[in-house]
Amino acid sequence: MKRSAFEATELEAARTSATAKYFNPVVGQHDEIKTSKRDKHGNAMGAEYDLGKDGAFSEFKVHFIET
Repeated sequence: MKRSAFEATELEAARTSATAKYFNPVVGQHDEIKTSKRDKHGNAMGAEYDLGKDGAFSEFKVHFIET
């Protein structure tokens, strides 16, 4: 799959040491992943294929503000 320069830059940034603790090494490789276990949407199944690592975002809080 051909990626735009922007996509390539974003994917490379997601693999740097600053973000490596949050994201799995397979980030951005949806079509390149070779596995027979896929869900009904064609996504690779298993925690190792998730965008974020298990528990990586537990230190963050989400706040909703209604205006």
